[in-house]
Amino acid sequence: MRMSSVVRIEESTSPLQEYRARAARIPEGDAEAWRELARWATSGALGTMASQAWSKVVEIMPDDPEANRALGRVQLDGKWVTEEESYRARGYVEFEGEWMRPGERQAILDDRRARKEADRQAEAARLQAEEKAKREREAQEAAEHDIWRGSAPPGDPTYWPWGSGIVYWPAIPVQPPGSGMPTTMSVGGPR
Repeated sequence: MRMSSVVRIEESTSPLQEYRARAARIPEGDAEAWRELARWATSGALGTMASQAWSKVVEIMPDDPEANRALGRVQLDGKWVTEEESYRARGYVEFEGEWMRPGERQAILDDRRARKEADRQAEAARLQAEEKAKREREAQEAAEHDIWRGSAPPGDPTYWPWGSGIVYWPAIPVQPPGSGMPTTMSVGGPR
């Protein structure tokens, strides 16, 4: 940005600086001035500063409803307490970011435990079924292998360890020489 395009420079204080200046001017024990500053800080989204100012109001006036509510407190038996103190006094327990009765917490834990056990049993059954199927496959493969490895009875002429067995070709018996028959014959007759 060129300086020739700057119209003017204004100096101002930040909201935090203004809060500090206003807080420094509040007289000791002036709850209404702190209340006004707390409302101003709340409207200006200065949450931490607003809490500090509301805390000053509560120091001066411990039973002030507006200040106690702004600090997240609730009434319990006529006293202002934190929300956590209120829940604990009524027998609640905090569990995973929520307040509930101890029985509800126990029911959730029991349900989770039961689901975990059911999942464990289902996984064990699945593994057992897979193991059984594997053993059955191995037994079947072993039985098939034995058939082809010589499990046929000794002397069985149809047994052949390779392929589909011995192939018998049609043949015409050949007569020995000197028998008056030709020594070779073809399927088409004598030559």
